[in-house]
Amino acid sequence: MTMTDAQVAGQLVSSRVVETPRGAFAALDARVPPGTSRRGHVLLVPGFTGSKEDFAAVVPLLARAGWHATAYDQRGQYETAGDPDDDYSLRGFAADALAVQEALAPHGRSHVVGHSFGGLVAQHTVLDDASAWRSLTLLCSGPAGFRHPVVTALAHDPEASTQKLEAFLAAVPTLGLEAVFESQETDPDAAPGVRDFQRSRFLASSPRSLCAIAASLLDAPDQVDALAATEVPVAVGRGAHEVLRGRLPAAGRLVAAEEQHVAHGARLGVGLAGCDGQRAVVRRAVADRRRQEALAGMRGEGRPDRVHAGVRAGVHHPIERPLEGWSKPQASSNRAIGSPL
Repeated sequence: MTMTDAQVAGQLVSSRVVETPRGAFAALDARVPPGTSRRGHVLLVPGFTGSKEDFAAVVPLLARAGWHATAYDQRGQYETAGDPDDDYSLRGFAADALAVQEALAPHGRSHVVGHSFGGLVAQHTVLDDASAWRSLTLLCSGPAGFRHPVVTALAHDPEASTQKLEAFLAAVPTLGLEAVFESQETDPDAAPGVRDFQRSRFLASSPRSLCAIAASLLDAPDQVDALAATEVPVAVGRGAHEVLRGRLPAAGRLVAAEEQHVAHGARLGVGLAGCDGQRAVVRRAVADRRRQEALAGMRGEGRPDRVHAGVRAGVHHPIERPLEGWSKPQASSNRAIGSPL
């Protein structure tokens, strides 16, 4: 009896906790199936208000292509705990990523993929220990915070993005997460259950973590020149107005005609730089066709409905575009929070 793609995906992907010296991290882990040549390990880092589920459609595709793929919740995100006194600096998040990599691939280097804020974290992991990484892939990620001159000069409407982040920082301590989430507009085109998942994810996250990430999105330093000096191969997936253009000796670039700020690869794709001269790309057509099947297969494994209700539409939302001004936003009136940045 031939197995469907959904059944294969359900067998490949598991929910697990990665134990490290820096704590425990919730993860989605997809192992390479028997009979498939193993090409290495990929670590996927989500963005602001995001989680490992942002990559739920991608990790089984990577596994089938020969990559052991792991997406994890960063410190204080969704199902990874975050204490008020934890280190929520960019360097702290980068140290977490390095600890997760060491736990999963202790005898070899990994590829690291960072979406949006996760791209800032991924850059710092390379700067802190370039020997741990075979390549760096940046998806819709910028070189620095919105207040940095590089971003203010080139980004789409950085002042509006700065104001939104500043408002977020003021609202969370005074109003609380639930009031902040409920104040956002609802996307009328969202798949059933998406807002419920985004709400549960947002409320489960650490306010301290969310605010620290928002602060980093405002004030992160520009490390691109130092990153280029590491000689770690870089692939950049971006919209036409992305700010990193020309500043990195990228091993590959993938430019989205539709300037969307996505994590799951359905419209943008995922490029892995280096890897013996090859780049594994999860292309739009493949991801669009298989996303629903893969998630259905994972649901068959008994994963909670609250997870899969949220990922059915890829768990991205138009708020991520105006907040992440280095990728030009689409025209949209929706400003629903709880989406990955």
